[in-house]
Amino acid sequence: MVIEEIAMRVGIIGYGLIGHKRADALQQLKKEGYPLESIGIYDPDIMNYIVKENSEDKIYFSDYFKFVDNYDPDFVIIATPHYVSYDYIIDMLDKNAKILIEKPFCDTYARALSIYNRLLPHQEIYVGFNYRFYDGVALLINDISFEKFGKLISVNMSIGHGGKPKDKESWKLNPDMAGIGSLLDPGIHMLDLLGLMFTNIIPVAGTKWKGFWNTGVIEDVHLLLKTDLGCSINLETSLTKWKNTFRIEINGTEGYGIVEGRGGNYGQQTYTLGKRWGWMNSESQKDSEEIICKTDCNTSFYDELNSLFGNEDDYLLPPCSSTEALRTMALYEKCLEVLI
Repeated sequence: MVIEEIAMRVGIIGYGLIGHKRADALQQLKKEGYPLESIGIYDPDIMNYIVKENSEDKIYFSDYFKFVDNYDPDFVIIATPHYVSYDYIIDMLDKNAKILIEKPFCDTYARALSIYNRLLPHQEIYVGFNYRFYDGVALLINDISFEKFGKLISVNMSIGHGGKPKDKESWKLNPDMAGIGSLLDPGIHMLDLLGLMFTNIIPVAGTKWKGFWNTGVIEDVHLLLKTDLGCSINLETSLTKWKNTFRIEINGTEGYGIVEGRGGNYGQQTYTLGKRWGWMNSESQKDSEEIICKTDCNTSFYDELNSLFGNEDDYLLPPCSSTEALRTMALYEKCLEVLI
């Protein structure tokens, strides 16, 4: 997507944590000269937020119809929980706005497909998978594409939330709102990244566990998948990890790559590269490894929007299109079929 020369009215629907991050990124883009006329924000609880803010760049709405009719955004970021995003997507499509919806692409494949089938030839929906814009992740996937690891043997991936005692009261542990559980959120991020690594992924077997919060939401998932190239994939997603966890480990015939951390209390993200038997020419295994990058991951939301607004050549990985997001939802539902 290339941003228009005429200044756009950008809207944000939902002003929770991610809505705030998107607003901050938009403000930064505007400071750098992007033609953004204004940032309009709709949230039914907006009064809980604006008392803490003072920004001339933002226009606040607690009434959705005033946001739509009076503000009439050209580009909309839908940053709501996925159980309420569907109706907003349909409404914004009908109004011909450009759309970025935060992951996932709805809560089921069927609903995602119904939206996809409504797209007119000139329309596109982008899905916010900001992990694509972590430097370590992007460099690792780029190295896979250039076969730096040789023939891939296995991929191990783990993502888990440490959580807090009051999580049981949140929508993410409500089965009527959260959907299946950890495989969808946060696991959908990992399925998206797998789609960038491989063209054909087949779920083989998996287990699920939901015995701590006891709300009906699946809290812990372990999956075994394979590719048509013979590479094995182990994927763990968890809401009961107790320690916030993000790790991707690639093992190939020529060496290995490990990305760990994603900023904040997950720890600084590092991408470590090692060669097969590298220790033979070094004092130790650790000494033989190369640190490719370290990052705090603080710019991923900015980078994703910057890419969408016309600077896609600045990044190794593209923003997620509706076609890619639909494919990821199809993989998600295939994974559910093998869980026992």
